[in-house]
Amino acid sequence: MECMETLAWICTGFAALLPALAAAFQAGATELAVDHSHWQSPYGPMELAVFERTLVGRYPDFDGVIVGRLSGDGARADLVWIQPKSNQRCAEPAPGLSGEQREALRMGGMAGDGHHWGRIAFSVQDLGARMAGEWAYCDAPMGSGGNWDSLRLRAERRRVALPAN
Repeated sequence: MECMETLAWICTGFAALLPALAAAFQAGATELAVDHSHWQSPYGPMELAVFERTLVGRYPDFDGVIVGRLSGDGARADLVWIQPKSNQRCAEPAPGLSGEQREALRMGGMAGDGHHWGRIAFSVQDLGARMAGEWAYCDAPMGSGGNWDSLRLRAERRRVALPAN
């Protein structure tokens, strides 16, 4: 499946979206509603996209990708970040990242072997205008890497057409 031009960067984290996309396609959906937002973070600009409860994003200053899930009420996000390199190489590749998914990351333009990753926890504040975040390398205690507090710059809901059968 080709990446759609309007959200081409999502293809780097595409594996996280596959189950939700497949369900929508099988249900006969012709388009998807994707919540797309731009943020300012301590690690530079960040783009996030949410489809149902799946969140994917990127922070280009570090060539990083973010994937994970929102809580049922949308107030918290538990995520994994993946970069081509970082200050710490993890003993194991990012959790849940199969060899095929690592290959998909490389095909999406991400170098590296999947061993530079960590976790992020965001809590939504001020009606979605801010997120308080903390992060860690690998499986280290949450917050041990520092804060990842972010300010939303803009948000929109995009309609993305699904390819016809």
